[in-house]
Formats: sequence, C-alpha cells, structure tokens
Amino acid sequence: MDERRIETQIAVIGSGAAGGTIARELTRRGMNVVVVEKGPDWNWPIGHYIAYRTLYNIHRSKENVIIRRGVCTGGSTVIYSGNAFNPPAGFMEMLGIDFSDDLAVMRKELGVAPLPDSFYKGWSASLRLVESAQQHGITLKLQEKLIDSDKCVPGCDSCLLGCKRGAKWTSRPFLEEAKAGGALLLTRTEVERIEIENGKARGLWARDREGDLFIAAEKIILCAGGIGTPIILLKSGIKNAGTHFFTDPMSILFGVTRGKGMRSEMTYTFASEDYLGEFLMGTTSAQNSMTAQVLRHPVKALAKLPSFPHGIGMFVKLCDSAGGRIDETGAISKPLDADDRGRMEKGIRLAKKIMTSAGADPDSILVARYIGGHPGGTAGIGRVVNSSLQTDIGGLYVCDASVIPRSMGVPLVLILVSLARWFSRSLVSSETAASAS
Repeated sequence: MDERRIETQIAVIGSGAAGGTIARELTRRGMNVVVVEKGPDWNWPIGHYIAYRTLYNIHRSKENVIIRRGVCTGGSTVIYSGNAFNPPAGFMEMLGIDFSDDLAVMRKELGVAPLPDSFYKGWSASLRLVESAQQHGITLKLQEKLIDSDKCVPGCDSCLLGCKRGAKWTSRPFLEEAKAGGALLLTRTEVERIEIENGKARGLWARDREGDLFIAAEKIILCAGGIGTPIILLKSGIKNAGTHFFTDPMSILFGVTRGKGMRSEMTYTFASEDYLGEFLMGTTSAQNSMTAQVLRHPVKALAKLPSFPHGIGMFVKLCDSAGGRIDETGAISKPLDADDRGRMEKGIRLAKKIMTSAGADPDSILVARYIGGHPGGTAGIGRVVNSSLQTDIGGLYVCDASVIPRSMGVPLVLILVSLARWFSRSLVSSETAASAS
C-alpha cells in the first residue's frame, strides 16, 4: 500500500495556547502550515460535566499527584479558569528572551482586564474571604481575566468545563483564522515520532483513524505541552527531554459556613500574590472545591453534599521544584521534596485561618492535596532547546510550557500566547534573512 503523505512548510504539533497562536501568526505571514492535534474538535461537551471525560486528560504520577490537561482543539485553553498573569519578575531574563512587546500586543488584543464590579459586588461569601484575609495581613486582590464580560454570565462558573458562550478566550478562534488563511488542521491524529536524517528533522510520523501518516515538513514546531512534548522527543531519540518536570500542584479547600456559600461565585476571582515564589492563594467556588474533594476523598465529600449551599472554597497553588520525570511511555514521576511540602502546608494553614475567620466551621474543612494543572519544564531552555527555542536537531523547535526551566507558580496562558507570537516573528525573520543571503 502506498504511504499516506502530506507535504508542508511548517508542521505545528498541538493546538493550545502556543500552537494555536503560532498557526495563526505564521499563516498570517504567508507560510504553509499543518496543525496536528491529538484530541477531537468537539463542542457538545463544553459547559457540561461530561467535559471531564471527553476533553480532559487526567494523569496520576506514581506518587499520586494528579495532573490535568486538555486534549482537544484549543488544548488546555478550553478548560482553564480564564486567568491572565504577566510574567513574574526575572522570567524573561531566565529564558533569555524579551517578549515584552508581544505581551503588550496580546494583552490589548485579548482584552485582558479584571471582572467589572457588577459581577462580584453581590458575592458575599467571596467578599467575606477577602475581608478575612485582610485581617490576617494578606491581600486577596481581583485577578485579571481573559474573559469578555459582555458575554459572560456571572453565576455560571463553568470555565473549567469550557465556556459555551464564547466569553472565555481560547485558541480555537486563532485556529479558525489559520484555517481560513489556508492552514490544514488534522484532529484525532497522534504524533508518534519525528523523522530525523543527518541531524535534521525531515518530517513526522503520526497515526489517525485511517492508519499511519507521514507529514514531510521543512520545520516542525512542538507545542504538545509539558507532558506531550517530551514523550514525542524521547520517542524521536532526544534523550535529554522529560526531566525537570513541574506542575504547580494545588491544594483545594472546602468548608461549611452558616451563611450563604459560594455556589454561584466565580472560581479564581480573587488571589494573593503575597507569597509568590512559594505559592499563590485565592478563592474557588463551592462547585469546583467540591469536585476536587470528590477526586481525592469521595466518601467524605459526599457526606458534605447536604451542606453544599453553605460551602466556601480556597486554593493554594504551589511553586514546586522541578524534580519530576516523564518517560516515553507517558509514565510520570513527580516527587515533592520536603521544601515543597513545607510550603504547601504553610499555605494550607493560612487558607484555613482565612476560611475560619470568614465563618467556616474548622472541623468541616476538607483539603484535596496536590492536583496539578500547569505541566512544564520537560524541554527546558539551556537543556533541550536554546534561546531561539530550537533543539540540536535542525528544523525542530519547541514552544510551549515545557521550555520553561522551572515553575513560576502562576497561570501560563497569556505568557505562552505572547511567547508564541515572539517565536513566530523570530522564525519569519530568520527565514527572510536566510532567503536574502
């Protein structure tokens, strides 16, 4: 049987924050692009709990750390909370990349802003937590969002299930623009390995519902994320990938008050950066706090269901050490050292104090520990790629959270979109310079 084959100038593997942005930016600049996405292009699960079974890929490390990611068109941008963080101080210097101009452009285009006062002025439980935190010397401040408040319904709180109203930014509109500009999007197509010949990438092998497929490409850009990217690199013979894994694991707390709970109050609206570099701490809705408890200790969680209308929640997101590893089978090891555990317990103690002062019965508080959502570090700059995001293999690049050498402990979507725009501009400039010479 003849080999199934596609030829293209650029192959982008993954369609999340970085992959979707790169596809759009390169298509805008006249390049021929094929985007290869492992997951489906489904809309029907969005906004419903079935999203956890259809759009999520949930992993457990051998140490029982839970790691969540989105595997669908749009990747984890479909199931993230919509929070937007600028790069922390020293981040660009750590990468050796100044993408501040791209950050400014993307902030403006995507309308990064906090939610309007009209959204949260009636959220009595969230505001009790804000006031309680102040009493303990901690500032829970309103967070910037990648959410169009004109489309958003304040009581919905389905961001982590996908936004069926299109209020939360995802990379899907960027993919649609890329397709309109001539890009080819292949879904439910899993990349097996990169074909390397004489030190240069010449294409990739993938598998879809019809069987094996070879995509010949002049350049290949891996954007499969902190878990997907190292697996492909390792299968392709790049053995220094897969180490230094971090995932910003969270502990999520649920407690019961006598007053009104946080049932219709949006998750991650207020957060404290007072301990940035150790952990990030903030508010979660009763729904998302309860869902986390079900993941970790379902029997105790179900016993709390009658008290659900009075439930309040907080999270503690750890800036964890980069001590994990992923092998080519996808098996994950994510040990947490004594410093990691100490920082997490410090954050949990503070969150319990805040919740108790806000009216939660201290005996009612449940803690779901170590649920991660920002996998990265596994193809870090200085180890697997250089500051141009190129590997030692000619024509093979990586642009996703895996290139970040260590955890920053903050949401990464805005950072990755901005980095991807910088990378796209740099790639086009180098191509233009090479053609001119």
